[in-house]
Amino acid sequence: VVEPVGFVLDLVPSANSARAERRQAVTDAQEQKRCFIDIKDFAPTEPGTRFIFDLRNRPLSDERFFADVRVPGLYALIFYNCKGFNSTKPLRPEATSFNAYAETYNIDVDGQRNYLSFGEEPLPVVYGVCAGVFALATLAWLRQMTLQSAFVHRVHRIMLALIVVKSLSLVFETIKFAHYRGTGEVSVWDVVYYVFSTATDIVLFSVVILLGAGWPLMKEDLGDSDRI
Repeated sequence: VVEPVGFVLDLVPSANSARAERRQAVTDAQEQKRCFIDIKDFAPTEPGTRFIFDLRNRPLSDERFFADVRVPGLYALIFYNCKGFNSTKPLRPEATSFNAYAETYNIDVDGQRNYLSFGEEPLPVVYGVCAGVFALATLAWLRQMTLQSAFVHRVHRIMLALIVVKSLSLVFETIKFAHYRGTGEVSVWDVVYYVFSTATDIVLFSVVILLGAGWPLMKEDLGDSDRI
């Protein structure tokens, strides 16, 4: 009796739906003494997304498969182990072990691989535009400080630093997504982005605390011993 194992790539509404499908498959196997993937009437959402392997002659580590899906959405790659699931003996599934490597990407109009998901595809442009807007805001803020230098407090310089750090954070986030779009791998740009993102949060929090404490208003009029 052939007891295959296999994978199903199925379009699901959410991650919870994929987990529910997996639990239902286990229940069906126990009730019908048949593995879900071995049912001939079973049809995944997309054709060509069910892959069954016979491990009698080759290990699972030697298997390779490719799925071409046309409907955008969230897909779940579900593994089914049919070893021990048949009607000729008690249901005692046999353990199996393997290392799985999955690579997902879209194909651009020019035939190049795009490793960003359908929803993430416009993000490099969006973050690039936002970086440009913050850069213009930085120049406008700097110009205003130069024209009205007599009214500039130290908190204004801190706020200028906040805009600069935020602009750099958006620049590096743009580079991060652009790099991932072409390679599908994380890089040093991810580390640089997280460093500047953390710095942005720290500076922003500092500005909020200083403004809430009235530091920019009292500093020019009161001495340190007079402040609460």
